[in-house]
Amino acid sequence: MKKTDRKQSNTLLMILLPVIFLAVVLLSMMAGRYAISFDEVLRLLQGEGADPASALHPAYTVLFESRLARIGAAAVIGASLSCAGAAYQGIFHNPMVSPDLL
Repeated sequence: MKKTDRKQSNTLLMILLPVIFLAVVLLSMMAGRYAISFDEVLRLLQGEGADPASALHPAYTVLFESRLARIGAAAVIGASLSCAGAAYQGIFHNPMVSPDLL
């Protein structure tokens, strides 16, 4: 693979990964035991459901009190695990390092 081809594929990957991440986050907001439609998720995120009367609405409660916390925790935990893996690989200079090495 040429150097320019690798640079182009890395650029495409750096653009595509955040888009995929945002799509998965959006799908995670919609999916679950209590399904929330795409339009309703967008409406709630834009703040149209922020009045006190809608705070009692089930979609508002499910989205803001349950799903967003879980999505945020999953993102933080995933980022932490990837940083730990990168640190292991950097310390031991081994691209196939495993957690049981220590």
